[in-house]
Amino acid sequence: MWHAIFIQPIFNLLILIYNILPYKDIGLAVIILTILIKVILFPFQYQGMKTQKKMALLTPELKKIKEKHKNDLTKQAEEMRNLYKKHRVNPFATLAFLIQIPVIFALYRVFWGGFLPEKLSQELYHFVANPGQVNLLFLGIINLSQKNFFLAFLTGLTQYLQSKFFSKQTLAGQSGGFSKKIQEQMIFLGPVFSFVVAASLPSIIALYWLVSNLFSFVESFYLFRKK
Repeated sequence: MWHAIFIQPIFNLLILIYNILPYKDIGLAVIILTILIKVILFPFQYQGMKTQKKMALLTPELKKIKEKHKNDLTKQAEEMRNLYKKHRVNPFATLAFLIQIPVIFALYRVFWGGFLPEKLSQELYHFVANPGQVNLLFLGIINLSQKNFFLAFLTGLTQYLQSKFFSKQTLAGQSGGFSKKIQEQMIFLGPVFSFVVAASLPSIIALYWLVSNLFSFVESFYLFRKK
């Protein structure tokens, strides 16, 4: 069921985009597919980021409530609910990010599986033309079926820039604490993890990750440029 609902449709959409392109380049098809998926998921991503922004602005008030009712957890929870209600904040909206997880795993499975002729003949729907041989040379230079440290480095760099910008907005005004320290450490640990993973897998995954990071940066800028 997982394969039929997520993996196969994404694989067919990727090949459909590849067939439409005047210049057959699976890398360009991956870029278009990534942007298309990010646009589809944008409402969920935007809602989650918007809620995180609001909760960051409410951090001083939340801290006051916790200190004022530190010995009465029931009253503390009630005051927090009233604060969220007053500012029209739904804390559970941050879980909107979770909708992306199955899509991301499906994309990895699509890219990891490769584009062997037997896979194309088995996985493609009847209305999607079989291209036969898929061009894996991105821009005629990078073989996306192999590892590429340059794309992996760009993946880590864009992850850092996106995390740095996002954390600058959400952590602003927050006092020191365990949660804040963890988030600050993730600004550096996340990009390192991204680089290590991207450098150890076929570079077609790094390309997807890179484009996704760039799009996420644009999303963050679009949201946080507003006061």
